[in-house]
Amino acid sequence: MMAPQKKSSPKKGTHKNPPRSPQVRQEKTWVIVARWIIIALVVLALGGGLFVGAASRAFSLPNERAATESTTSEVAVSTAHYRLTPQTFLPETDLIAGRPVSDYEGLTDDLPNIDAGYAGLYTADGQALFERKVDKKTPMASTTKLMTALIALETTTLDTEMTVSQKAGYMEGTGSGILPNMVLTLSDLLYCMLLPSGNDAAVCIAENISESEEDFTALMNKKAADLGMTSTHYGDATGWSDDNNYTTIEDYSKLTCEVMKNATFREIVATREKNIKVDNTTLELESTNKMYDYLDAVEIVGIKTGHTYGAGYCFIGGAKLNGVELYSIVFDCNDREGSFEDSATLLSWGLGHFETVELVNPTQELGMLFPAGLSNTSVVLSVPEAIQVSNFDFNGPFKYVIDLDDVRGAVEEGQVCGSITWLQDGRTVVTSDLIAGQSIVGSSARSSSDGFWAGVSNGFQILLNTVGIAQETNSSSTLQSHREGRKAA
Repeated sequence: MMAPQKKSSPKKGTHKNPPRSPQVRQEKTWVIVARWIIIALVVLALGGGLFVGAASRAFSLPNERAATESTTSEVAVSTAHYRLTPQTFLPETDLIAGRPVSDYEGLTDDLPNIDAGYAGLYTADGQALFERKVDKKTPMASTTKLMTALIALETTTLDTEMTVSQKAGYMEGTGSGILPNMVLTLSDLLYCMLLPSGNDAAVCIAENISESEEDFTALMNKKAADLGMTSTHYGDATGWSDDNNYTTIEDYSKLTCEVMKNATFREIVATREKNIKVDNTTLELESTNKMYDYLDAVEIVGIKTGHTYGAGYCFIGGAKLNGVELYSIVFDCNDREGSFEDSATLLSWGLGHFETVELVNPTQELGMLFPAGLSNTSVVLSVPEAIQVSNFDFNGPFKYVIDLDDVRGAVEEGQVCGSITWLQDGRTVVTSDLIAGQSIVGSSARSSSDGFWAGVSNGFQILLNTVGIAQETNSSSTLQSHREGRKAA
């Protein structure tokens, strides 16, 4: 092989190529300068882009940076946090206390920011505080087991023994660890179903109460109809299948309020861990409800998780503070943590907007009853005890209705002469007796319609004006009222 030959250098004073003219060298210089300018511009552009990107991330809206930063605000009622909603991201279809969010212009920064596709926040008596697509049908996954538990508790005693079938013991999905031929009480099976969300326990309960799971499902659908859950249908006792298993948030608020009236159910869903001994086996049960990690300074009262591909992540949560108990229902969340975060957001926000309001107390004179023929004799009407209510401050004003008895003859001190009912947004809030403050003697007594509110104290008039209470009366008797009292109407 021949060695590579070394290239000979040109002789001194000679060139391989002809020498460049000064003009050519000048053009080359400008090309080099232009290249450097272009490079500098590219560097500046890249640097600016990085800066803009960083700035965009730094000043992005809360829901865009929630994964990496804390975007929550502390509420007075809890050391937990809830997210506030930027006005531009507030869905127009969301409702607050039954009214569209557009009615609360200027207050949108104090509304809950959640990601759930379907959501609602309710009081224990079913009042809706927050609503998002509550009338749209959606699968409900393992929250189906609320109805399974309700049917079981209403039809069977807790000490009833039930045998696990082959189907139940090898049921798909989440399980509690029970096996075929095991014998457990209904009480134990309810813990197995509601804490770890055991499909095996749900099927076992259904098969032992009815001849088959299908027959038990018929009971579930009948109960749903009885509760007014007109947009709900159950296809099984577990929620494992999305086929023919659907509900709405509004319907599930009715079921939640109903099942939470049951003391046994409440005790079970508030339990975090429980060991159950079956023969030589110990079942170690742990609740899937992790709301304890998301809320504090409130009492967590349950209640149930759920997840399927069609339903997404679902959760019904409950919390109580200062006598107010609320239930959050979120369906179609992106992940389990998101369902807990959305529930915590709703519950913290809701509880933070309740306040105690005194409508009236016994020292306030509500009116006067006059005996027939004795215009100078009267009896003061008042309530027997103070009326205080917990008020959601997004609700509308209070109104009241007076209903008087047909009072005749002598009146005794403390005698009930009628009632006063307080209403808010069309709902009855509270009703109280109206009683006589002293006795009057005579063969008859009447109530005069000429200015009933003459006996209303200034303090009560101020209270009416302060909370926007309107006056309505409904009476077969005649009542005396003050013209100035009518101003509150």
